Order: sequence, then structure tokens, then C-alpha cells
Amino acid sequence: MQTIPGRRVFRALDGSGNLVGWVVAGKGQGFADKVEVLIGLAPEANKLTGIFILDQKETPGLGNYITDEPFTKQFRGLGIGGSHKLLASQSAPKLNLGRVKAVTGATISSQTVCNIINKTVGELQSKLAAARSTKLVAPAAEKKGG
Repeated sequence: MQTIPGRRVFRALDGSGNLVGWVVAGKGQGFADKVEVLIGLAPEANKLTGIFILDQKETPGLGNYITDEPFTKQFRGLGIGGSHKLLASQSAPKLNLGRVKAVTGATISSQTVCNIINKTVGELQSKLAAARSTKLVAPAAEKKGG
């Protein structure tokens, strides 16, 4: 686990100890209750490597489909941060613009996931930048312990 003030962040390392990404949890209010998301990021924390819904109590048969792969796999490889904000839409996805296809009948639950990712990654990027400027976090290319 990496120490970044105010947030538990896990470093993903390869067999040689090189940083290959970050994992951070985020949460927010869904349609019915809190939604918790595990977010995987590339080493520069500017691209999603995947998401996993840790917990949700959204409407069965509608909002709870945010846990299914047809929804979650859309996030893999999306750029995130700065002006790149995720948006759930009922129209055709425009992944290059950060627009994912919302679960039919569950736009609020779908957008909740996007909002959680936008907020959590934004906070993480700010904290990583601040930590790097004070040498608390090694740059992406640096090896563990070095």
C-alpha cells in the first residue's frame, strides 16, 4: 500500500518491482444506496485499466446490472482526468470522448459509477502530483525501493 495523505492507494508492481499501475477504491451515493468501486489505473494514473463494483444495493433487475461485464468492460483503456470526464448515456457509446453506454433503465446508477471514478481519480491525480513534488511517491518508471 502506498501512503498518500487522505487516501489508501495500492501500487501494482510487476515481478521486477516496477510500477505497472495503481488501485484505489471510491464510493458515492447511487439511486438506492451507496456504491463502492475499485478502480485500476495505468502508472501515470491517466488511463483506466478496469473497474470492479465492490458493493451496491441498486434496484434488482435494473441498477444492479452495473456489476455486469457488458457495463464494466467499457471503462478499460479510457483516458481520465483533467478535461477527460466520464459520462453515462443511453445513446451509443463514444468511448474516445469518455461516454459509456448506461445500463438500460438505470442511468442514475450508471452515472453514479462515472461520478465516483471522476471524483476519485481526480483526487488521486492531485495527491500523486503533490506527493511526487515532495518525493513521497516514486515516478512511474522508478523501481520499488529505488
